[in-house]
Amino acid sequence: MTNAGEVNGADEGRISAILDFARNIIESAPVGIVSFDGSGQCISANRASARILGTTIEKLLSQDYTKLQTWKATGLLDSANATMVTGQGHRVHIDFRTEIGLLVPLDCQFERFVSGGHRYLLQIVVEPGGKHG
Repeated sequence: MTNAGEVNGADEGRISAILDFARNIIESAPVGIVSFDGSGQCISANRASARILGTTIEKLLSQDYTKLQTWKATGLLDSANATMVTGQGHRVHIDFRTEIGLLVPLDCQFERFVSGGHRYLLQIVVEPGGKHG
């Protein structure tokens, strides 16, 4: 018998399997999935987000959305901030210029979520009618 708060070996195995399953879903998703902490720092990004945005996961992870000129110019920053303040999701369609100069139409959905008592921003990025894979 374990005390409250203790996890036995079987529970650890199940928790690990669930976390691995969730990571695999996110990594396999054909849409970009990016999350930011409450200060704006990117804390996770999947492969599809890097492909769609024409960059690398490492560059995405180095970004703070509150300081991105493209977010200010396209209205993404206003939508992200409104989502964080109100908790209501926002959807924005923009034409995004990648690092190599390609103009890509994007649909961006913002949602706020709470984990461990902290607020986070979730961004889902989709190429309308775009390629998935």
